[in-house]
Amino acid sequence: MTNNHLIYRIIYTKLMILLLLSSACSSEPKTEQKEAKENQSEVFDFSSEKTAQWRKDKLSLFVHFGAYSQFEGVWNNQLIEGPAENIWATAGIPPEEYERKIREFDPRKWDANSIVNMARDIGMKRIIFNAKHHDGFCLFKTATTDFNVIEFTPYNQDLVQEMASACKSGKIKLSISFSLCNWHLPAAFPMSANHNTPVTPEHHQTNLMQIEELLSNYGPIAEIYFYSGLNTPQQSREIRQLVKDLQPNCLISDGIGNNMGDFIATDFNILPDQIPGHPWNMLASVFPDSRGYKEHEENIDIIQKARLKVKEMAQVLANGGNYSLSIGPRADGSFGATEEEILKNIGRWIKVNREAIYNVEKSPFQTQTSAYKITRKANKLFLMVDSAPRTTAIRLTGLNNKIKSARFLGSGIEPGFSNRGAVNEVIWTSPAMADPMQMPVIELVFEDTIRMLPRKEININPTDTVTLNADNAIIRTSISQQDRYTAINSTTSIKWNLKAEHPQKAELFFPEVLKNKNITIETADNQYNITLQGKQGHQICSQYDTIQTGDIYQSEAFYGKLEDIHINPNGSNRLRILNSSWKNLKNAKETHLHPLPMSAFYYYAEIESQDEQQYSYRITGNDGLQVWFNQKEIILSRNETPGSPMKKELVFDLKKGKNTLVIKNYNRVGAKDYFDLTPLTDAHWWKQSVSIPANPEFLQILNQDAENPHSDINLPNFSILLTPEPER
Repeated sequence: MTNNHLIYRIIYTKLMILLLLSSACSSEPKTEQKEAKENQSEVFDFSSEKTAQWRKDKLSLFVHFGAYSQFEGVWNNQLIEGPAENIWATAGIPPEEYERKIREFDPRKWDANSIVNMARDIGMKRIIFNAKHHDGFCLFKTATTDFNVIEFTPYNQDLVQEMASACKSGKIKLSISFSLCNWHLPAAFPMSANHNTPVTPEHHQTNLMQIEELLSNYGPIAEIYFYSGLNTPQQSREIRQLVKDLQPNCLISDGIGNNMGDFIATDFNILPDQIPGHPWNMLASVFPDSRGYKEHEENIDIIQKARLKVKEMAQVLANGGNYSLSIGPRADGSFGATEEEILKNIGRWIKVNREAIYNVEKSPFQTQTSAYKITRKANKLFLMVDSAPRTTAIRLTGLNNKIKSARFLGSGIEPGFSNRGAVNEVIWTSPAMADPMQMPVIELVFEDTIRMLPRKEININPTDTVTLNADNAIIRTSISQQDRYTAINSTTSIKWNLKAEHPQKAELFFPEVLKNKNITIETADNQYNITLQGKQGHQICSQYDTIQTGDIYQSEAFYGKLEDIHINPNGSNRLRILNSSWKNLKNAKETHLHPLPMSAFYYYAEIESQDEQQYSYRITGNDGLQVWFNQKEIILSRNETPGSPMKKELVFDLKKGKNTLVIKNYNRVGAKDYFDLTPLTDAHWWKQSVSIPANPEFLQILNQDAENPHSDINLPNFSILLTPEPER
């Protein structure tokens, strides 16, 4: 690590603390909050109509090209580990050396038209062009800095303009990517390899000006991919307002931060562990460690790499996502032969199997098989076969729909099939595996339109009493985040499929902390907007003198993302705690030092109970809380107002004897440590009733006050008791 790089690190730590302390102590003026609410109906339109065509297009080519390409992943004759596009930070290159190298940037072999033609040949519907990366170098004409391709380099041409013109001529949609961090801007210092430092006010204004230039000077922009930088909620709101004012149809990625995006873009080469119920796009690259061009070994198996990407694409499509594949031109603007050949092989498979790719919906089945992936369109299913079945037949069950015809796309071979009730079978034909990508596609045409199969239907008899809770619900998820370091799965709605031929009384049970929360209850034909008020019910614990909360132990500090787990919560016990560096808070001395940003502390406590009973605690934390009770995860939640205290009131089902409680308190912005664990000895259940008509088909709970579709519904310990309505 160079001395300059070390200095950057020191500046980073100190400045982060100063910046974040000030931001943590401030709040948005009420006038700004009011104005935001007034504009909400126009700016925060997350309707599916906006993303309908985006969902149909499915595929895009992400072109990672910039000043960093001049290095091709090499510094001081050494191949640098990590992404080539981040080489300035990861290699610790002095600023004057980085600028000197960029002065030589002259990509004479760059040809935007050839890239557009290649994208169209492959089958891509959009090109995403990297207009500005973390290094702050702009590939477009800008009044904000001379650190741009026109004024700073001998190339002296606007690369974004060239790409925009080529896309227009080639009739392909143009999207851009834009980093919200800027290592070259003094107001945006310090430089950090994690490129997720706070965006200062001056830096934010520069971002706004550059975004305005990009959306004003280059024609229609289909999408804008933001990433990096720690925006405040107000900064994210202002960026969204600007984008929608300038180009209302331009879709915004969740990299804008603070749940202000129209769609979710994954981290590169990472499939989400839970498939979002909202529009999402997987970002992928030919090489897993880099998006920009980087010197690689020449003995890469081109066919095998193409097969891996095709299989990955099929998995994404079957789960209802879009797929973007990234490539990185060399410093001179040309493409490496290996990468180009991989793309051509992928393109050949797309061209043969296009019917299974575009304008399709996710598989109607709730679970995926490893042998094949499925997409659907009207009355058709497309089986993208990853491996030959172990038996002679592929069996599909539960559709209540009969196959009319079957054929392999491309070869036209027609395998045999049979229909027996709700079971359809396709007879496997081995020669079809001659497909070079080893993923042939079978098109099945059915008699009727293919529908999603119902999940977890609850059959309610006239005399039944049924409890609905998170354990028997269908959970719709998204990803909630302030930035990528706080990104976690969020629950956006809770749904139960019901078969109830008689009217039901739905009694809502909730803890007091949920009072005054506005929710929407939906059935197939009805919608109820409700404010949780109700009446006080029975006490959660009437025998609290039989419960003893033990000492609380605190771990050392850990650093990383909110979703990172640094200890084994299933192995936490008193012996391990006492024989480690954890400290007993009862004996700990007061400290006035603020935790560093991106830090997490774990807390451990034992709860002794003489009986099986319920008990409530209020847990106060910072920017994220994760709780395990008796080795089971209870909650993982993000603070919607980072820097301020976050409070959760949770009800625990205590078993007789010892119960273990492990809590992670995450501090993203470095505010004072707010952790506290408070027993609520006088906590009560509250209850409220709603009448549900007969044959509701389903019952769904939504957050009526949600500003965006990604925020967590935040209904811990919420349940519904269904009882038959008396005959009238």
